Amino acid sequence: MPDSAFSVQILPRQWNSFNRVSIFALFFFVFIFCGCDNYCLLDANLLTSIHQQTTPNNAQPFTEGIDVYIDFSDGMHPAIQQANAEYRQALSLADSPTTQYFEVGTETNLKPKGKEQLRNPDLVSSFSDNVSKIDVPLQRIVKTNKQAILITDFELISDGITKEQYTPQGKFKTIINLSNWSKQFFADWLARDGNTLDIFAKPFTKTNSATKTKQNQHLYFLVFTPNELPADAEKIVSGLKRDFPGLPHFQFSRSNFNIVTDFTKNPTPTNNGLNEYVVLHNYIENPSEKFAYYQINFNDLGNLDQATTDKSILRYLYFDDNMMLYDNFQFTLEVTDLTDNLAAFCDSVAVGSEGSYKFSKAPADNQRFELVTNKLENNRYELLLYKHANFTSLDGLPKKIYKVDIKIASASLNLNEPAIDRVLRWNDARGFWVESLASSLKNVVRQDLKPNKTLLYTYYIEVQK
Repeated sequence: MPDSAFSVQILPRQWNSFNRVSIFALFFFVFIFCGCDNYCLLDANLLTSIHQQTTPNNAQPFTEGIDVYIDFSDGMHPAIQQANAEYRQALSLADSPTTQYFEVGTETNLKPKGKEQLRNPDLVSSFSDNVSKIDVPLQRIVKTNKQAILITDFELISDGITKEQYTPQGKFKTIINLSNWSKQFFADWLARDGNTLDIFAKPFTKTNSATKTKQNQHLYFLVFTPNELPADAEKIVSGLKRDFPGLPHFQFSRSNFNIVTDFTKNPTPTNNGLNEYVVLHNYIENPSEKFAYYQINFNDLGNLDQATTDKSILRYLYFDDNMMLYDNFQFTLEVTDLTDNLAAFCDSVAVGSEGSYKFSKAPADNQRFELVTNKLENNRYELLLYKHANFTSLDGLPKKIYKVDIKIASASLNLNEPAIDRVLRWNDARGFWVESLASSLKNVVRQDLKPNKTLLYTYYIEVQK
């Protein structure tokens, strides 16, 4: 049976707009000769299984719904009153049939309430808790990996007992925990591929209970967004940005980017980004897993020399940088030869045990393809794949299949420390700085949040004689 007997053409233009279920609902078949005596049947589901086995991923499945945590400690009333419009809009944006509400204060074991059961934020008597255990909701958010919003002044008061603490400004007695106690919660959340933390801050003024003088602080809206939520689930962040454009806003993520294609620019759009001098025999795409499979002839790669302006094999793949923390991206390729793995897989198919086959680590083969990057406008990069000069044969085999991973090699940290220090910490009227939030986040960014080696996209390229 000829290799071109089955052809797969799936042409979504943007990964984020494609329904994950669609790819698995289709039964596309492509016959691949694996260098053994039999053909093995490779479809979209199987390619996805291969991709998941050969591609490490530390994303964690998210839990459906939204959790809203509101700090009801006794210092929060002036914050809520002075940020009443932002507070009510945040609740409105988070409201849904599955939203759960939690009051944060003295309780260690949080129990969900109905929205109508929440304490009335217009009454000063509602803010009666003399402690604020805001570490409890942070721990729960990390554990559940659920979309959540925490509304708080970010003063951790675990027991209400005054303790002597050391600060850069000297030694002070206070009930507020002044350490960077939240660092590990933020590090654990942001270590998961695709997870994002957005912080909006509304200024307010309150009277310091010890000095009876005014001090300036911020009410914080911490929005936790896990990986792979549908686009409309991010309405909390987009709504607050839209309705309160003047609010200081910080976003923390190591993978807040989009991978976009625009095959309409290709002189041969049905080639799905493949150079028009190369014939496309088969094509399978899984946008949700961010990979595409191409089957081509080795001899066609020689036709690229005839191209006058574009000698790339694959193009029209774009990286859109939406990260507030990084710029000046550099990219790299990691190429592995999956041919032997697929040959072993074919053998397992022949004896009916393909379900138990596990792919072993494939050898690196970085002299087959090269990556060229074009920096475009609006923080967009085009990622082009070229044939390596040393790719001169298939090593005597009838065909080979390569896994081509495009990754971030490095990026420059663009940490706006003056803004973070201005908004995410405050000066207590007694003379010391409360730096828990700012210090925790700065430590996470510097130590744990580097995007290096982040996988962007994978090509599976089968090259036959």
